Amino acid sequence: MVVAAALGQERLTLAKLSGVLLTLAGVGLALGEKAFQWDGAVRAWVGELAVFLRAVSGAVCSVRYRPYLKRYPTLAVSAVAMLASVGFLAVLAAGEGFFGSLPRFTAGGWLAVLYIGIGSGGGYYLWLWALGHATPTQVTVFLALSPVTATVLGATLLGERISAPALLGLACVALGLWLAHRR
Repeated sequence: MVVAAALGQERLTLAKLSGVLLTLAGVGLALGEKAFQWDGAVRAWVGELAVFLRAVSGAVCSVRYRPYLKRYPTLAVSAVAMLASVGFLAVLAAGEGFFGSLPRFTAGGWLAVLYIGIGSGGGYYLWLWALGHATPTQVTVFLALSPVTATVLGATLLGERISAPALLGLACVALGLWLAHRR
């Protein structure tokens, strides 16, 4: 929202600002118990820092993709973006010796790779399609549903307990989404 407003692609409104802040608070409540468990090691915060940097990167991408999505088909933009990502990751993988030998996957391993590839690629395409049809804030604020979805799936599939703060976080995310999309 801030990046889009700074680049003149969106207007900040009180409702939108309140909605985004409320979804952020909701995610904080949903993840707060796990994120703030301190074992005395600084490395414990590396994951949280990576998530924050990914959010900043996603915000910039949400805004910077928009002109291309207005000019070119979504499939073409997503293919170029994914190819650039694979190229970047291939350089990093080469530095770790990934290309020293052929990967040895079982049939189940290849199915997992295929499932993740199709799921990620499909999700990425839909995200870009949405960015071509709505403002970056309206699209990106829905990413707040990821930890909520993980919490619900953890409770449903793994029998994890949903705490009161996590339930409050879910309510904040839902209210924040509503506020961010109000006219």
